[in-house]
Amino acid sequence: MNNRQRGNAYEREVEKILQEQGYTTHRAYAATITTAGRPFSRSNDIFTVADIIAKSKDKATKWIQVTTGPRRAEKQRKLQQCGDIWNDRDSLELWLRYEGGLFKIYQYQAGEFIETGEYKRGKFYDIRGGGDARLMHSNEPAR
Repeated sequence: MNNRQRGNAYEREVEKILQEQGYTTHRAYAATITTAGRPFSRSNDIFTVADIIAKSKDKATKWIQVTTGPRRAEKQRKLQQCGDIWNDRDSLELWLRYEGGLFKIYQYQAGEFIETGEYKRGKFYDIRGGGDARLMHSNEPAR
C-alpha cells in the first residue's frame, strides 16, 4: 500500500467512526489532472486544510485533518495558516493515526493544538485534565 492509499484508508476509517457517532460527513477527494498526456493527482482538501467535515445537530462542526504521527508538525502548520476564520461552533481537529488502530485527537484551542482524546478498539477516551485516559461513552466522541 502506498502513502496515498494509506492516507485514504485512514480518512475512510475516521469518516466511518464519525458516522457511527451520528455525524453527517463530507470527505475531500484528490483531483486527477492530465498534463502532457500524463495523469497525476493532487490534494483537494476542503479550504486547503480539512480532509473531513463532520456535522451533527447541536454539536460543533468538526474540521478534521487526518495524518500519521510523524507528520504532526507539518499538518499543524497547514491548519494554522488558514487564519482566524473559526467560530465557537467550529472544532478544528487533527487526528493522528498510529500502529494498532490508535488515533490521538488534538483540538486547536487558544492558538495551539491540545491533545483532547484517543480512539482505540472502538472506544473514545478523554485525556483532558492531566493526561489520564478516562473512557467516554462509546457514542460520545472526544471534543
